[in-house]
Amino acid sequence: ATPPPERLLIPKQRWDAAKLAIGDFRSKLFSFPHTNATLDALQSALNCYDAGPQSLVGLDCALGASKIETERQTHAVLDAIAGRALELDRLFPDCKVPLLHRGFHGGTRLTAVQTACLLANMLLCTVPPHPLNRDLDMNDQNFASLLDCDDPQEVAKLCCYLQFFRRVGPRPKSKIQDKEGIPPASRALT
Repeated sequence: ATPPPERLLIPKQRWDAAKLAIGDFRSKLFSFPHTNATLDALQSALNCYDAGPQSLVGLDCALGASKIETERQTHAVLDAIAGRALELDRLFPDCKVPLLHRGFHGGTRLTAVQTACLLANMLLCTVPPHPLNRDLDMNDQNFASLLDCDDPQEVAKLCCYLQFFRRVGPRPKSKIQDKEGIPPASRALT
């Protein structure tokens, strides 16, 4: 199969600002006393790189609706998302990713870890909207509208993403995880 062309996923200046904001949020994450303080801090981090969502009402609803019962579990899931997002430099040199688009008859292969990294960056809205998507009538590559929506169907989608990161989040290695900490069942994402 023909490899797809690559494109810059995140402009360098935006990625540098996002790395600082996400890293700062992650370093303070376990000190927040309750979910509202955690979400306020996350909103502030997203605003540092002009991420887009007006609020995190959808994420707040998803945290309440998912099986994440404690503040510690909430912090662990958000830590997993932030940690995976920050792996972008290592996994995608120069922030370039294969660009698949309608009508392209080629293919690409992403590892489960690369997929988790891209998904985390989409959740944290580090990926800016791309003009090509509007031309092709495609959705943006970030979840700003999903994070800002309390529609039950959209909240259910966010719950699925949170459960995914709850499973692949940072934890001690076990026999059922590969060297990157991804359970075998998650490899279906590649």
